[in-house]
Amino acid sequence: ISGTGITITVNTAGTAAADGGGAVVSTLTDAGALSITTNNGTNDSTGNITRTATSALSGASGISLTTGTGTIGTGTGANAISLASGQTGVAATTHGGTGSIFLDGAGALGLGAISSNGANINVNAAGTVTVNGNMAAGAGTATITTTASGNIDGGGTISTSNNGTA
Repeated sequence: ISGTGITITVNTAGTAAADGGGAVVSTLTDAGALSITTNNGTNDSTGNITRTATSALSGASGISLTTGTGTIGTGTGANAISLASGQTGVAATTHGGTGSIFLDGAGALGLGAISSNGANINVNAAGTVTVNGNMAAGAGTATITTTASGNIDGGGTISTSNNGTA
């Protein structure tokens, strides 16, 4: 799917706590800002954001991923949300301390605010990872890995109260 201003909303403000659905995404290319949410008004709906086997997300002016208590991706590697090479402005938020965040960049990757509210954050990229926003895992771990010849840089902060890697 391609277009401008693509927004996928699975749950609404009225979705009950511990209820709700998830989003399984394929390749989405947005000429503007891409937004995917499975959150409700009280940040406690279930519903993961996952992907098909061959997919990549791209948004020219950024990507926003938000869940209630669900995860963003379900693990590392092929289970992480795949982001196009050179993607910038990636923001991801989960609530409730149970929704981990798994992101995988096909090349260089620019991060905005990433918050798991106590769950784990795992970011992998095949190039430089630039942390422009704050990355907060609370009691979870925050891990950034680059492959190939990538670096980790930027003006954001990475925080975790756990003994994880940052």
